[in-house]
Amino acid sequence: MTLERKDLGARGERAALRHLRGKGFRLRARNWRSSHGEIDLVMQDGEVIVFVEVRSRSAAPKEPPMAMLSATKQHHMERTARDYLYRYKLLDRPWRLDCLFVTFDGKRAVGFEHVPNAV
Repeated sequence: MTLERKDLGARGERAALRHLRGKGFRLRARNWRSSHGEIDLVMQDGEVIVFVEVRSRSAAPKEPPMAMLSATKQHHMERTARDYLYRYKLLDRPWRLDCLFVTFDGKRAVGFEHVPNAV
């Protein structure tokens, strides 16, 4: 991954976190890892634990945003989320997998598309 792409991803995660906090979500963890992968943001939405994959782009997409999320990535997200729930003894709690697409115009986030239950 190039430094430019890595920087865009980091800026996207920060913008996504601000966006979700503005909607009342509470942060539980950032960049949580297990042997199956990484979850960008683990949030709390009321009683629901929300695992969020953040995808950043520097221009309006030519394809639907969900096309950016491969079946393999979706599978890894689910396995990683289950690892988190098991690790913290939260298997009885409601949870979901969301995706948040952030579009930038230069250095400024100009668009957010939040897809609850994306996976």
